[in-house]
Amino acid sequence: MRRNEHIIKVRRRVAERLNRRFAKIPGILGTPMDNGRTRGTHHLYLLQIDPDVVGANIQDLKRKLTDRGVT
Repeated sequence: MRRNEHIIKVRRRVAERLNRRFAKIPGILGTPMDNGRTRGTHHLYLLQIDPDVVGANIQDLKRKLTDRGVT
């Protein structure tokens, strides 16, 4: 439990970095960050896509990520 705050802080930084990178790609939304009322632990990184904008669906994206070693 003593390391819990540190672990969450690291996860938050990683989520912020991923959000900055995905923000450059139209049609991809990263995970929601803390908004002052809620504070997430970011143990999961949620990724949303707009299939009309990216020209593919989530299964296509999942397959491409898996091919590159991302689970």
